[in-house]
Amino acid sequence: MAFRKKSEIWNHFDFQEEDNKAKCSYCSSLINISKGSTGNLTRHMRTKHVSIPIYRDKNVLESVPLDNNNDNNSKSEEPMENKNEMSNANIPSVFKIPKRQEYMDKFVMNVKPVSINRSKQFDEQLLRMIVKEYHPFSIVEDNEFKKFINMLCPGYSLPSRKTVTDTLMPKMYNKIRDTLKHRISHAYAVCITTDSWTSLKNENFTAITAHWLVDNEKDGLTACFGLLDCIVYRERHTAENLSELLQTKINEWGIQNKIVAAVSDNAANIVAGIRHANWRHIGCFAHTVNLIVQKGLKSNEHTVNKIRKVVEFFKRSSHGLAKVNQIQEQMGLPILKLKIDVSTRWNSTFDMLNRFCQRKDAVISTLAILQHEVTLNATDWEVANHAIVILQVFNDVTSEISAEKNIAVSKIFLLHNAMDNHVRQCKATILLEELQPMMDVLLNELASRYKSYENNELIQQATLLDPRFKRYGFVDTNKANLAIEIMKNKIKHQKGEQLGALENEKQEILIIQTKSSSSSSSKSLLWKNFDEKVQKIKTPNNPTAAAIVEVEKYLNEPLIDRHEDPLLWWFQRKNIYPTLYELVKKRLCIMPTSVPCERIFSKTGQIVTEKRNRLRSSKTSEIIFLHVNL
Repeated sequence: MAFRKKSEIWNHFDFQEEDNKAKCSYCSSLINISKGSTGNLTRHMRTKHVSIPIYRDKNVLESVPLDNNNDNNSKSEEPMENKNEMSNANIPSVFKIPKRQEYMDKFVMNVKPVSINRSKQFDEQLLRMIVKEYHPFSIVEDNEFKKFINMLCPGYSLPSRKTVTDTLMPKMYNKIRDTLKHRISHAYAVCITTDSWTSLKNENFTAITAHWLVDNEKDGLTACFGLLDCIVYRERHTAENLSELLQTKINEWGIQNKIVAAVSDNAANIVAGIRHANWRHIGCFAHTVNLIVQKGLKSNEHTVNKIRKVVEFFKRSSHGLAKVNQIQEQMGLPILKLKIDVSTRWNSTFDMLNRFCQRKDAVISTLAILQHEVTLNATDWEVANHAIVILQVFNDVTSEISAEKNIAVSKIFLLHNAMDNHVRQCKATILLEELQPMMDVLLNELASRYKSYENNELIQQATLLDPRFKRYGFVDTNKANLAIEIMKNKIKHQKGEQLGALENEKQEILIIQTKSSSSSSSKSLLWKNFDEKVQKIKTPNNPTAAAIVEVEKYLNEPLIDRHEDPLLWWFQRKNIYPTLYELVKKRLCIMPTSVPCERIFSKTGQIVTEKRNRLRSSKTSEIIFLHVNL
């Protein structure tokens, strides 16, 4: 059935052409319609969704004058009699527009409203703008914004703030959630990450993200990502409670049988919660690096604190800041602001030290002129400069492992080795006594925290299955050989299942061939021996041999360049290594960090600001979900 949707009731429904019904955007109910009649739709809204306004107010054009400035200027220029004429004219009092703008008034009042479909498109884009760019909902009530929209499209009526929050956003949320659920239902395997954050309102948000690989002929093998939820969690953060929360959310999405790994920070409660759910846990590698360096920096806390006090002085004192900027100019240097660190992020301390040393001369001169109480001696500067050299590799590793569009889980062994080698080289060349304890702590922490990664089968197999690294991604050759044997056994098991299915299929074919062999028995005898040999070649009966052949053939292929895409390489060879390809989809979807959740919380911090701290937590969750998944 084809008909024009003229009524505004269609703002709340989508037409389902296949069954000739209308689907409610809020509860997904299917409503019967007859020849385009909207009576049932109106009745549904009035009985099931009483709080949602069916029709939009049409008073936007009447309530917003086109130009207040011109209005004021014109009043001062018009003679008194003209003003009296205006007051006696049959014009609504809300306009009060001088005669020179009457033609514009007539034009606006005669504008034809945009179609329902076009209005829906405008509404959707308005909501996208609000949630993607962190605009407040009150923007739709701003007079200047109303004027702007009125000038762009006079026939479009802006929705009210209540309509945006209570109608448009829930509708969009349900739509995007259904789309994401459909996408993730096609995932072969899923890795989840989770983390928590406390807002300005002292509300604890818990986020869960999902990561998977999708195989299609158009795009090849591609990495996909989605935010499953970001909710306020008010229960105690015990292992049992967190486990129940995670399992409930995963069950809602129908992926409980697809979870291959769960990534979180190294807090004992969440680690125990993940294991309680019978999922394999991987500790966030970026968080591990953070813990290692934080412990190392404590050995030089005295120098770091002195630098922090100086930076805080320049942050507080406008006079001091102006002076250090002036001296930078006099020295012919670009003006760079000093950076203050954040206690939870070690690399912010690295950035603080690095920037401080970059402007060493300007800082020394300014402190001398201002006679500041905190001064740094030659040893302090030497410690700071050498600490930057030592910690540079940790900063690089954090950036590398946290890259958004990057298969990074297979790099963990190599990145750990790079950090370890760098610190050992620094220990041999940097003889400053004050830095020896820090380097010793770094080496000890690197060794003790590495074991959980080195012995993790998921990371081992991901490294082997990355065509950029394979066995060369391991530092320990014995570990690499053991991982290869484990992977061969896994492939052998999968091959055995495949061969069992093929054998059943083969038996069915033989039965059919036997029934039809009476008419061609002489031909069957003629080719019998040959056909049996060919069949053995096609389907080897030894899954162990088949597994060894497939794995060894893959490992003997040359490595690809480190900057090439491993997913593209596998997609092009999925028919050569069919069993390994299935394992790739279970291993290269694994994330090495929970940084995706941390990024969401940095965005959440922009949403839950001091000016928007009255935003309801349920609305905050919807905004975050839409911001990430749109």
